[in-house]
Amino acid sequence: MVRYAHVSVAAFGFALSCLPWAATAAATASAQSVVEPGPPAGASPLAGQQIEFESDLLTYDENADVVTASGNVVVQRGGQRLTADTVTYDRRTGGVSATGQVLLLDSNDGNRMVADHVELTDTLRDGAIDNLLLILSDGSRLAARDGTRVNGVARLNNVNYSPCDVVDRVTDCPKEPVWSIKAARVVHDPVRGRIFYSRARLEAFGIPILALPRLSHPDSFEHSYTGVLTPNLRYSRELGGEIILPYLWSIAPDRDLTATAHLYTDVTPLAELEYRQLFSGGPVTLGGRFTHAKGEGIDADGNIVQTEAKFRGYIDGRGQLEHGDGWRSSLSARLTNDDNFPGRYQISLDTRLRSTYALEQFRDDRYFSVRGWFFQDLKPGVTAGRTPFALPLVELLWRLPVRPLGGRVMLEANSLALFRTEGQSMARALASATWERSLLTSLGQRITFSALIRGDLYKSDNGLLADEPFYAGNDGWNARVLSLAAADVEWPLTGPLMGGAQTFTPRMQLVASTNGRNDGIPNEDARAIDLEESNLFALNRFSGYDRWEGGARLTYGFDWRWARPGLVV
Repeated sequence: MVRYAHVSVAAFGFALSCLPWAATAAATASAQSVVEPGPPAGASPLAGQQIEFESDLLTYDENADVVTASGNVVVQRGGQRLTADTVTYDRRTGGVSATGQVLLLDSNDGNRMVADHVELTDTLRDGAIDNLLLILSDGSRLAARDGTRVNGVARLNNVNYSPCDVVDRVTDCPKEPVWSIKAARVVHDPVRGRIFYSRARLEAFGIPILALPRLSHPDSFEHSYTGVLTPNLRYSRELGGEIILPYLWSIAPDRDLTATAHLYTDVTPLAELEYRQLFSGGPVTLGGRFTHAKGEGIDADGNIVQTEAKFRGYIDGRGQLEHGDGWRSSLSARLTNDDNFPGRYQISLDTRLRSTYALEQFRDDRYFSVRGWFFQDLKPGVTAGRTPFALPLVELLWRLPVRPLGGRVMLEANSLALFRTEGQSMARALASATWERSLLTSLGQRITFSALIRGDLYKSDNGLLADEPFYAGNDGWNARVLSLAAADVEWPLTGPLMGGAQTFTPRMQLVASTNGRNDGIPNEDARAIDLEESNLFALNRFSGYDRWEGGARLTYGFDWRWARPGLVV
């Protein structure tokens, strides 16, 4: 039996006088790639390319001048790879015939073709195919009764296109997708990266819903083309009927612009723009919606009244960029020139818009960030000067490599400047060191000892203008020193239960810290108190830094979990 036979050809011509010897040698020697000399002048550009066969049996009919490979056949030439049960090469005509579980793979574009029977030229690219399935690089598929392929362009008859993603095998894709496109004729041009349909129709759940005499679309997400995108229809109680007409301008492979017209029955039309660009560090998107229409306002008596027509807009941007060496930028922006515009056009129902920027660095032992926030409050009657903006918020976390007394030390620094033009402003700087060590006893209890010392410095102004006097601080400079010691004991107990394993963990924590250190300190980030599983055993259970939970306390509880294969409670 011949398992490997690598046959070199010139213009797919075998050195037939040596073929019996080559087959015999391949049965006893390891496979070797044979490199032919370059083609003579005037020969085909494919001349001299090496053809590699791998099969269970390779035979040659000298009278018919036909080479036949059978049994787990693999044929490769250039970027083409053909696998089948049987492959026959007619040396006189240059035709290649493959039958039985035929798979033709083009490594240049990643497309795969599955068929029952193919007739190809010696390039392995062109020919005729029966009962085929063309699997594109993005996983979508084209199933056809028959077709031809010339210079890589496939022309298919009686075609069914589905976007279903074929992952590993053809059978991974369901036979009846949710939606598909059926057409009498399809042309797939991989060079242009596009699929063209003639006499097509769109079906959903097997039911025809739209006739499409002419249609084309990209063959993968790697290609985009300028043109009209699929329109859409919607209805809402607030806006009435809506027709959405998008148009895509493919500026370059790494950026595009989509312009969309929104036409309504009950309100003024709206224009939408969205620009997208993929930089070397990551993607950035900038969009906006705009109109010229009347708005709504509130008069002195609190009644809703119509305002004059003017330009109204909403901007939405976002992105994330990697700078190298662990540095990363993240940004988002949402702004409007009309408080009522986002809600009236159902763009956003948020009553406060937030714009942010963050510069971060991630390392194995530390984290550093600089952030800024700008808020726009859309609630009626709220003065813009009372809405704060934060710039900057600086944060540093650093785990030291030293282990005093066998524990780990974490250093933390934080500073924030919060400004209001018509309210209380505040700036703070704080630094802390936390020591922590965990021990396991012979009975299985885990005991964690913790110690913390922190120093805070605050500067606040216009405390009398604070929205909530209870959270206002004393104007001027204020400082405090905080310290804490804690012991936390956990004792996990496990055992079998109803075919699974249960774990019951009683837990008790004792915390002692300095008390009465909140006087005169403004509270901007610790107004919410919500005891839950995530913070029940935290050293400071307030949500932020501005409030400190002082005194001594004992917290106890238990955690119970049960798990079995395929189920966790």
